[in-house]
Amino acid sequence: MGVIAAMPRKPRSHNGPSRRRSAAPAPAAPAAPRPRLLGPSGGICLVLVLLVAAAYAPAVQCDFVNYDDPAYVSHNRDLADGFSWHGVAWAWTTLTGANWHPVTWLSHMLDRQLFGLRPGWQHAANVALHAANAVLLFLACWRMTARRWPSAMLAALFALHPLHVESVAWLSERKDVLSGLFFMLTLLAYRSYAARPGAGRYVLVLVTTALGLMSKPMLVTLPPLLLLLDYWPLGRFSVPGPAAAIAKRVLWLGLEKLPLVALAAGSIAITLVAQSSMGATGMLGDELTLGTRLGNAIVAYAAYLGMTVWPVRLAVFYPYVMDRPAWQIAACGALTLGVTAAALGPGTLWVRRRPYLAVGWCWYLGMLVPVIGLVQVGGQSMADRYTYLPLIGVFLAAVWGAADLARGRRAARGVLTAAAAAILLGCLILTNRQVRYWADSQTLFRHALDVTPDNPVAHAALGDSFLDQGRNAEAEREFRRVLELDSQHHLQTPCELAKALQNQGRTDDAIACLREALRNPKYDRQTPCELAKALRGQGRTDEAVACLREALDADPDNARASNDLAMLLARRGQVVEAIALLRAAIGLEPDQPVGLQNLAWILATYPDRRLRNGPEAVELARRACEVSGRQVPQYLRTLAEAYIETGDLAKAEEELRAALRLKPDDTDAQGLLDQVRKRRKGQGPRMKDESDRGPGWSWHATGLPEPGG
Repeated sequence: MGVIAAMPRKPRSHNGPSRRRSAAPAPAAPAAPRPRLLGPSGGICLVLVLLVAAAYAPAVQCDFVNYDDPAYVSHNRDLADGFSWHGVAWAWTTLTGANWHPVTWLSHMLDRQLFGLRPGWQHAANVALHAANAVLLFLACWRMTARRWPSAMLAALFALHPLHVESVAWLSERKDVLSGLFFMLTLLAYRSYAARPGAGRYVLVLVTTALGLMSKPMLVTLPPLLLLLDYWPLGRFSVPGPAAAIAKRVLWLGLEKLPLVALAAGSIAITLVAQSSMGATGMLGDELTLGTRLGNAIVAYAAYLGMTVWPVRLAVFYPYVMDRPAWQIAACGALTLGVTAAALGPGTLWVRRRPYLAVGWCWYLGMLVPVIGLVQVGGQSMADRYTYLPLIGVFLAAVWGAADLARGRRAARGVLTAAAAAILLGCLILTNRQVRYWADSQTLFRHALDVTPDNPVAHAALGDSFLDQGRNAEAEREFRRVLELDSQHHLQTPCELAKALQNQGRTDDAIACLREALRNPKYDRQTPCELAKALRGQGRTDEAVACLREALDADPDNARASNDLAMLLARRGQVVEAIALLRAAIGLEPDQPVGLQNLAWILATYPDRRLRNGPEAVELARRACEVSGRQVPQYLRTLAEAYIETGDLAKAEEELRAALRLKPDDTDAQGLLDQVRKRRKGQGPRMKDESDRGPGWSWHATGLPEPGG
């Protein structure tokens, strides 16, 4: 690559600038010896691991939470089989979660393969990754700066700071600790490349960067960050000669990063497509002016600094403030500008003497850019998890600044050591306490409401938790509070409230709630389906059909409405139209197992043999079983019915046995299995004729799923 490696130099006097080299950058740090596992560096690594283990010990007792964990981990059907061809292909193509991060999905897949649905082991994996990140950060920083103890303090702050709890204790944030792992490996690889440039070492930098971007696109700021590290501590700007030589050197170092820039640009493009297509920017993005976003970004920069210094009252979700007072934005802007002025100093001499201040502060400012809210994703104003890597810059500036102040002063070193121990102990205690809030959904969101009382997201999640536990009155209270605070953006809440009301036997109230929700022009597309379901529960089938037809007129791409209407029509004998609607629903959502299974059942079992299609039913039922991870007994029974229709009784028996393993008390499956066994022995009657069905073919006679089931 032709890049000059950093060489050790004699320290320069700081009594005054040299006339010949006044504009030169800071000298390179001397090269650090390679870490030895049995020496002091090995002891530091062990202490870092033990500190992480002590701080995050409660994490292994934590459960899944109902905030993103169902989609990412606990209810994700594509992970059900662990590593499989289907799962690996899905990981590389899906935009679930409004991001493209296949490496993160593969790590969740490995968790499922090794641990099943045991959350304690998955939490332990997150903690182990965080401990590895702390150790790698220490090694990378020591290798770059040749200063062991400041590097150890930096890594300890990273390991123990309470702002990082969200990234570690939240299983859905595996992408943070995993991208952090590849970020640290990139720093080590880049240090090796900077010392001895070569194509192989540069390729290693590219590989670790790519893996980091495929874990979380947060690493798009890596190219400019590496350019900062070229200045200090790597000292790659330093060349003999006039200012033109330095400028040429800087230009070359910039061009050197172009392959990394290309990787980052590709990640940005994919992320924007993913977030747009999955609607992640839709909750508030259309309503926020550029001025509002800039104001929030200015406040967030200052707020994160405040939370770094005083990390208490942390919450999983901070609601967006639409009308911040001007004085607050001005004060936060003044604070940020003041710190910037202090870090950059009055001139180049200050930057040369204290280069870590400028590098650390620019690290913090730059790495937060993708998540500071200039492009709004979701409804939060800021999030603890966004600081996982950016805070390293603040720690770097603070630790090196304190170490330089104490240099050469024995008393100051003693005071600094005591202060460092007290800070780390305080962080350990606060982190351990913060981890405990992640024990379960109710603990987490009760704490969020203690910190941010008017928090509709916390109320909604708490209501969902109560609903899952059958505590319907409490769920109703939480959902009504959500609608009081923000009915315009929480469009699914009326459906959840309706479920809580129906569970209490208040179907009329549920219907009234859903009709009120439909008056909102932006109503959730599930709302008419839930209304039709409630109407059908009262025997008002004609009204349910009319409701779904009206929903499809307004939104022809509503796959669930097509499916639900199809099943209502099938129950009324309008099977030809039902089949057409189911085909339309499958065309809209090819991997939705409910539609696949419903159509397969009709094609395999409907009394009129002219409408049956055994081979197609087998294909549809197979897809339904694959998508569900072969974990739904009803889908396996449908596949068995399809095999019976094609005459393949051996495979039918195999699927029925699988269904009974999942649900041993399934009397329908057991009865069908008995018939299949008799038929295979030549003792039973011919199957799948109209006479076998009888005149009462319906959901209850055949096991056909209820609409929306």
